[in-house]
Formats: sequence, structure tokens, C-alpha cells
Amino acid sequence: MGSKRWRRNVSFAVILVLVIIIAYFGGLKAAQGVQGWKARQEQAKRTESILKEMGTGLGVGRSLPDAVLADLEGVETRLSGLLCDRTVVVFFRTDCSFSQAELAALQAATVTPADQSCFVLISNSDQIELWDVKQKLGLSCSILYDRDTKYGKQLGVKSVPLNFIVDRTLKIEDVISGTMPTRDIRDFMGDNRKKYEKRTGILPE
Repeated sequence: MGSKRWRRNVSFAVILVLVIIIAYFGGLKAAQGVQGWKARQEQAKRTESILKEMGTGLGVGRSLPDAVLADLEGVETRLSGLLCDRTVVVFFRTDCSFSQAELAALQAATVTPADQSCFVLISNSDQIELWDVKQKLGLSCSILYDRDTKYGKQLGVKSVPLNFIVDRTLKIEDVISGTMPTRDIRDFMGDNRKKYEKRTGILPE
């Protein structure tokens, strides 16, 4: 009789511990979800404020104007000629810590060389510094030099990094101010990889 009671108590204790563990991690996950939602809401408000401050009417549903900019080898390149089905056009500076964090996240998120093709980076930073960053991080995506900030001024860009997610016609699907984290970049690359494979039947190398 005592043995049965002991086994019953042990079973109860085990179940209780499991319930506590599940409740703890479930609550932790829920809390992280709430924190993530709040962070996204704050970022959306910040982005809305930045777009308003830019004063050029850019936003979701509008289109980025096309531009011809030089790549790091001095070749004149049309922005619209570099686009995938969905592309992140990133305005950044090499001396901006938030820009540096995004470039590092971009490198960390890369699974295949083709992944970075859905990113186009635009900067008015010194060209030698841009080359150094490209080589240091092993970036394979296009980097365009905005001489005298001509294109950035046309758009009203005043803070970086600033990310425009556009389709092949440069129509804006989303705008993200501040650093895109590795997780979001990896998800974006993964979605593009799947769409490319579905459209062509070829897995990106």
C-alpha cells in the first residue's frame, strides 16, 4: 500500500514539474512574441515618422524613381536592371554603426551566393571605404555609389540604414527604417529562393 502511494506521489510530482516547465517556456515564448510585436510596432511608427520627415511622398504603394549610378568599378548601372522579383534597396553609410550591423547581418544570413542578389546597396560613403567593407564582409550584392548624394537627396533620405522592399517595377511593398536583423534578412532570402525555384524550376546556387 505504501509502495503504491509512493509511486502515485512520484507520478504526481513528475507531472507537476512537467506542467511547470511547459508553462514557463510557454509563457517565455508568449512574452517574446509580445516583445517582438511591440518592437515591430515601434519600428513601424519610427518609419512612418521618417517618411513624413523626408517629405517626398514615398511609402507603400508608391514607386522609387529609377536611377543610373556607378558601381564600385565605375560602371554606370541602372537600378531597375538589378532587381529581382522582390529586392531590398538599402541606403547606408560605412561610418554608421547601425548600417554596419545590417551589413554584418546580411553576410551572416547568406546561405548561397545567389541569396545576396536580392539586395542592392546604395551609399555616398568614400569609395575606398565601400571597397573595404565589401571585401571584409565578402559581400556579393550590388553596391552603387551615390555621388554627391544626388539620388538620396532626390528621395529625401536623411537617416540610414533605410530599406525599401520593391518589386521589379520599383513599386514599394514595405519600408523598414533602422537595422534589419539577421532573422528577417534570412526569412526574406528564403522566400525569394523558394519563389525563384518555383518560377524557374532551378535551385539558386
